Amino acid sequence: MILVKTERGRALLSDRRALSPRERQLLVLVDGRRSAAELGRWLGFAVEPVLQQMVRDGYLERARGQWGAAPPDSEVEDTAPQRRPTVPAPVEAAPSRVETRAEQPTPKVERQDARRSLAASKMYVVSLMQMLRDPDAASLAVSLHVAQTADELVRALADSLAFVHGRSGAEYAAGVASRLLEVVPRDHLLALCDALYATAAPALQQVAETQRGRLQGRDAATSQEGGLRGTQGTTPGRLAAAA
Repeated sequence: MILVKTERGRALLSDRRALSPRERQLLVLVDGRRSAAELGRWLGFAVEPVLQQMVRDGYLERARGQWGAAPPDSEVEDTAPQRRPTVPAPVEAAPSRVETRAEQPTPKVERQDARRSLAASKMYVVSLMQMLRDPDAASLAVSLHVAQTADELVRALADSLAFVHGRSGAEYAAGVASRLLEVVPRDHLLALCDALYATAAPALQQVAETQRGRLQGRDAATSQEGGLRGTQGTTPGRLAAAA
């Protein structure tokens, strides 16, 4: 049996008191790829009864289609208490090449885009989960590690930020989300905004709406610039003929 989170289940990721510890572990790790048998081997207890109850409660539902399961690649961290960390800065991607001609600098937009990558996004949030030193955070780090597609990674990123919202507060979560949006590739920004909004965490929804507005404004400016270039490229003869 392979399950996925429902919208109701995703909303509970930001509420640590709503579920038992075992239910939270399962809710974090269920991602539409891992089977119940794998989860049981991983967590070390009989997961079937808990999963069935979570399906009845509307937190999980059967996945559509069968996805291959991936093996775990990290262990649950200890639960030693730790003070709330400051928002770490994202890790910048290494430059792909060394610029040799000073008279041809890389445009500012291209330099900014060079920092953006899914790998850097994953590294940033995984390091944050490790800093929290919490079993749920460790499980989320596993979900980030085993994500095999961009869509899976975006959902895991949003789930991690929803956990941060519940664990460390709205202001801190908003800061993390804003930092993350600086390193996620532009092609995936809208998908991440949608995933953040789906968490139902107010601070994350506000960050998502702000980013959406920026994207829409940039698209409008690009379209307007293209229209001006087209007008400037029209010769007087063509304008007269059109008149």
